[in-house]
Formats: sequence, structure tokens, C-alpha cells
Amino acid sequence: PLSGKMHVFVGPMGSGKTSHLVKTAAQLVIRDKKRIAIVSTDTTKVGAVDQLKIYCQILNVPFAVIRDKSEWAWLESQLQNVDHILVDSPGMSLLDMDEIQRIRSLMPPNSEAAQVHLCLSSAMKESDALEAVRRYRIVQPTDLVFTALDLSVQHGVIATVQLRSGLPLHSFGTGPRVPEDFELATKERVLDLLFKLSSLKRTTEK
Repeated sequence: PLSGKMHVFVGPMGSGKTSHLVKTAAQLVIRDKKRIAIVSTDTTKVGAVDQLKIYCQILNVPFAVIRDKSEWAWLESQLQNVDHILVDSPGMSLLDMDEIQRIRSLMPPNSEAAQVHLCLSSAMKESDALEAVRRYRIVQPTDLVFTALDLSVQHGVIATVQLRSGLPLHSFGTGPRVPEDFELATKERVLDLLFKLSSLKRTTEK
């Protein structure tokens, strides 16, 4: 799930996309000892660039901002020695169709070879999550990330969106802590979320 050089994180506003990118970066640097770089194409959200810059200083990894697709060629030539490039994109409103075209215009070249992680909050309404999947099809997401597992007690939206979209699950954001609240998706974990198996086990043991 963390193979491949280019990882692009996309998702609606408030989906926890940027936080999950940082958690993924920390996993790669601290656990896997990988050389990474972080790139932001989000120049619209106030403070988005500064926030990522601080995390990059903490992790001691290169950081860059892309404002135009023409800048990608130079940037990639400077990052040939890194193992992974993690790209943060602008969050999209579900009410504005033009925003998805801007996100598409800033995707890295050869983005068909990238892993594009569509981030959704598990606290979203099912209809909104499915609408986000429909709109983000234009950037060809390769998998789904569900964040904010701690903000919902019902996680049926995860199974519904996965089945309806046909996209595999990549990972989960389980809380606000960076980098601790990150886990890769497994079948066992999904079943646990849907059927509350851990809760049942604790109740039985009591």
C-alpha cells in the first residue's frame, strides 16, 4: 500500500486529507526509514502551506509548492533521489464543479502511474461520500482512505462506499494524533468496525 514513488492525496474540504498525508509521511520516515519529499499544490487555503512546512521541518524532509503544472518537470529532476513524493492537493467543495478541474490541472505528469488516495471522513453522510467519489473520478483515484474513525460510532459508510465505488481501501485515520493515529486497512479491521467485534469481546470478558 505504500509502494510506488508518487502518492497524491485528494478529497473534499474537511476530509482530513492533509493530516493523513503527514501521518503517512511519518510512517515512511520513522518506521520504514524512507527518503521522502512533500509537495503542496494547495495555495488557496489559508495556512495550508505553512502547516505542511512546519511538519517537513520536524521530519527533516524537503518541501516544495507547485503553483503551475509546468513546474513539475524541474521539481522531479531535483527529487530523483527520494523514495516517495507525497502531494497535498486543495480540498474541494461539493458545490463547485470548477474546483475539480483546477485539481486535475495541478496533478503531476504521468499521474496514471501515481497512487491517488481519495480521503473521506467516516463521519460523512453516505450520499455526500458517494458524490465525492463520483466527482473525483476525473483524477482517477486508486484507493480510498477513511479518516476520523474516532468521530463516528457507525462505520457502514466505509463498506457502502467501497462496494459501490469498487475502489480498495488503503488506510484509516483513527484520531487527531500525528503520527500515531494511522493504520493500514485490513479485512479484519473492516469487519471489526462494521460488527463491533472488539466491543463484543470486551463485554464478554467482563
